[in-house]
Amino acid sequence: MKYILMAALCCSLLTTKLQAQTPVVFTLEECVQSAISHNKKVKVAQLNIDASNTAAQGGRLNALPDIQGSVMGAYIGKPLNTIFPEVVGGASVSIIQPIYTGGKITLGNKLLSKAVEIAQEQKELTDSDVSLAVEKAYWTVVQLKQKVILAEKFEQLVSAFYADLVNAYDAGLSYKNDLLRLSVARNEATLNIRKAKDGVVLSKLVLAQLIGQSGNTDYDVSDNLIGIYTTSDNVGHHQELITRPELRLLEKAIEAHGIERKMIKSELLPTVGLLGMGSFSAGKNVDFTTGNNTFATYLGVLNVSIPIFDWGRNAKKVKEHDIKTQAVKLQLEEAKEFIDLEIQQAWLSLGQSAKQIELAELSLNQAAENLKLAQDRFEAGTIVAKDVQEAQVLWQQAYSNVIDAKTMHNINEANFKRAKGR
Repeated sequence: MKYILMAALCCSLLTTKLQAQTPVVFTLEECVQSAISHNKKVKVAQLNIDASNTAAQGGRLNALPDIQGSVMGAYIGKPLNTIFPEVVGGASVSIIQPIYTGGKITLGNKLLSKAVEIAQEQKELTDSDVSLAVEKAYWTVVQLKQKVILAEKFEQLVSAFYADLVNAYDAGLSYKNDLLRLSVARNEATLNIRKAKDGVVLSKLVLAQLIGQSGNTDYDVSDNLIGIYTTSDNVGHHQELITRPELRLLEKAIEAHGIERKMIKSELLPTVGLLGMGSFSAGKNVDFTTGNNTFATYLGVLNVSIPIFDWGRNAKKVKEHDIKTQAVKLQLEEAKEFIDLEIQQAWLSLGQSAKQIELAELSLNQAAENLKLAQDRFEAGTIVAKDVQEAQVLWQQAYSNVIDAKTMHNINEANFKRAKGR
């Protein structure tokens, strides 16, 4: 039983250790969702929404009466103490209730609500930008992981050929300069493995910062560059322009300008307010009418303020506002044109990258066949080692081009979706 317990404990510790050593694997969707939840730019955008909501809630309270209270105490010296009580104290409460403000409170609330909508659209734009940045960073990690695999394969290829060349040199069938040249290539291949691995670490740091796990590199990504890369023939984007948050932001800004224009014109309307105030004072003979030591009173005021003449200042403000609104409308039209152009460019880039993958894979197949033929001819003694080395480098470049082309296709696809507002 003691041995069984010890064995179970060892198995448990081993399992725990293996689980601790296994890195977390993220999918692209998980990275995007993590960024939306934890990225600092997204959090700032959400805080702006919260602040706008709070301001809107405060604006709705402007229609309620304003209640103020005050307490006062005074010691009056000579010679005024012969007229007023030497020691006096008092308290007062006032209530100010707006009755009619020319629509300023209602329009102010609408403007604050529009500010909430603008903040929400700004967060949508931030989410979109962060998501695109995450996709680019994610596929860069995948790309550099594939570059590590390529660097290791190339190093194995060069090392195997180096071993064959050593045997040939020992047999007097090869020259020492061929051996030295290949030795340098093998050292460079080893260094390239280190560079590729360092590139993976740096790309993981970039991705980790975007998804809210700054400094973490103890994770992996689930995707690779295996798959079918094609594009459809129909762009079909015009009906989707309205989904871009940039356009919605400008539209909300135009609506806000309309509300602000009404607020400017409301300055010409009369305002009506009611003031109610009650006060109580205590002091020797403080009531000048009866001589009592206490005094209480109240006051009610109805105030009507009517603008009569402002020398045209309000009209100039309205005109200035109309000009600014027209400028925003032009910005909206220009933004639609630029977005249309952006979608067309993204679509063309996506198609080009798909064609580039096709050509890169064809070149890789040809380079692999060329390498095999070069190795066969070297073994047959019809070419020298330098020719095989050149064929190896050509294969490496073709392999690397396939990795780059597939990575760029995934990034171009993300750009195309972003351009269409998805």
